[in-house]
Formats: sequence, C-alpha cells, structure tokens
Amino acid sequence: MDDENHTRRLCGAAQNGDPKAASELLVLFHKKIHGYFRRLCSAETDAEDLTQRVFCKVWASLPAFQGNASVATWIYRISYHVYVDWRRRSNRIEPQTEACSNSLTGEADDQGSETSTRAKTRPSSLPTVVL
Repeated sequence: MDDENHTRRLCGAAQNGDPKAASELLVLFHKKIHGYFRRLCSAETDAEDLTQRVFCKVWASLPAFQGNASVATWIYRISYHVYVDWRRRSNRIEPQTEACSNSLTGEADDQGSETSTRAKTRPSSLPTVVL
C-alpha cells in the first residue's frame, strides 16, 4: 500500500500542476503500459503510439481523477479504452461499392459479372443445423 500512497501523492501533486510529479508518474507507468500494448499489438510502432496516447489522455484527465480507484487501475482503464478505440478505428468496414451492393441485391452490374449471376441463384433449401 506504500507504493499506492506514493502514487496518490504524485497524482495529487500533478493535479496541482507539478510537472516533476507528472513526469515521475510517467516514469512509473510507461514501461508497464508499453509492455501491455506490446502484448496486444503486432507492431512496436503501434505500441509506442498507443502508449503516447494513453499518457496524453492521463494528463488531460488528471484534473478529473477523484481517487475512487487506484491510480494504476485508472491508468490501465484508460489504456484499455485507448486500445479498444484504436481497434475499432483500424477495423472499420469500408463503404460498399456499387458493384458490391449490386451483387448483394442480385442486380447486374455494368459488366454482367459472374458475381451478380451467382447472387441470383440461391439454394432452394438450406440444411437444418441441430446444435
């Protein structure tokens, strides 16, 4: 608990505008947060970028930190949300092209492609799956 008290004191000092305390918080958690992202990401550059985003959010959110959870828990929750947001952005579904949309609706495209022909022919019945 002594480490937690020290961390809370640093957090309080950083909330009051002490840049040295904020730097010490960064030093305390940087390696852990970076390691967390290294396990989740395939690229070192992504882990570095996400770590930087976390500490930007920590600094911006510091005045709102109320101490309901430990500082470590608070920073890890920010890290988790940064990661989830990053994954959502990088897994965006691209807007459908007209050809793709036409193949799904069964309409022929300008070239009369095989895809649109296949989309028109549907099986008369689907097999029943029993779980």
